Amino acid sequence: MRSFPISMLALAMTALLCACVSNAPVWETVDDEQQLPASARAPSAIVFAAPDGTVCQSFAEPGAPQVYTAPDGSYEITACVFAAADADAAIERLTGFDAERVEKVATTRFSLPAYDFAWSAAGDEGTRVYRAELLCDESFCYALCFSVPAGSGTKYDSIQDTVFASFGLNDDEDF
Repeated sequence: MRSFPISMLALAMTALLCACVSNAPVWETVDDEQQLPASARAPSAIVFAAPDGTVCQSFAEPGAPQVYTAPDGSYEITACVFAAADADAAIERLTGFDAERVEKVATTRFSLPAYDFAWSAAGDEGTRVYRAELLCDESFCYALCFSVPAGSGTKYDSIQDTVFASFGLNDDEDF
């Protein structure tokens, strides 16, 4: 007979213990810092010395090409970022030509691969001659282009040299 009250007591305790179980999720936090993959970082900003009087023609969102023109419209400077580390793909997007057809001079700048190249293209306002420098890191390619009307000769060489000599990248978010 004693086993009956003990069994009832065990059954009552089991019922009480089952009623205490919560169905709410248990949240767990981890205090370790996680490193983002290199591709998740924002691109650097292209910096260069814009000649006096140069006007920015496009005030687009970050990542869109920035176009600067001379006051008389004679030369144009374009700065753009490509979300790919493949220089050939960036050259093809920039020039419209197969990268194998574009003669490139490969160097390094800021310990990054750099490529200098030139091309010409016909447009609505005649043929323009382009010179570009491309810097590539592990996630992005940064291009700076300088274009003038064909037949300009050496008229803009000193301006062009100053622009490309000042070409750099800036990672400072507060810049």
